[in-house]
Amino acid sequence: LHPWRARVRERTGAAVVAVERGQEVFVEFNDAFRVRPDDVLFVCGTLNSLDQYGREFQATPAENPRA
Repeated sequence: LHPWRARVRERTGAAVVAVERGQEVFVEFNDAFRVRPDDVLFVCGTLNSLDQYGREFQATPAENPRA
């Protein structure tokens, strides 16, 4: 699914701001872009909107190997 067509902001109040795929990070999404199961999405929002995002899209926080 394309990040903008999922209507994330309208449904949750949060926004997908980047997608990490392998060693690349995308911040612009052309019409052909699709989120893949192994992508890591960077989502920005308030605590409430991030909670709503997690519930709405059944998302789980990624482990941060760089921390």
